[in-house]
Amino acid sequence: MTISADGVLKLFPIVQSIVENAPKIEGWNFIAFRQRVKPEKVKDMILKKDNQKFVPNEMKFSPLISGDTIDIIIYVKGVTEENYAEISYSEFILLDNLLGEYDCVKKVRHWDFHEMPTKREDIAELIPLLEIAKYVDEFHSKKK
Repeated sequence: MTISADGVLKLFPIVQSIVENAPKIEGWNFIAFRQRVKPEKVKDMILKKDNQKFVPNEMKFSPLISGDTIDIIIYVKGVTEENYAEISYSEFILLDNLLGEYDCVKKVRHWDFHEMPTKREDIAELIPLLEIAKYVDEFHSKKK
């Protein structure tokens, strides 16, 4: 059973306490936070929200490095001011799958969601979203 803080940092200690104090029940395993899923399992996924369709294999990201912190912009087709909140919520569910809930909150300082560029040269400079876990892990391993 996975116990999640739903990405809310102030709830992390509560989730950790619940898992640490969970009873030992045969056949049950209590896990703190949503875990990563291998990119191969996510690449063919299609998320649908109302009339929006999100295809992780087509999405991109751009890191913004500032000293020892990282901010990330996710590029998604169809982002507008009107649907930003809905899209960002859906995308955080996807990011929890790609990066894991703990790393999504603790290893990236800030997330933002932008409309996918239309020019090929702009898109070519971006990194495929399915590579985000590898990128974040490498960034943090270089800090040590």
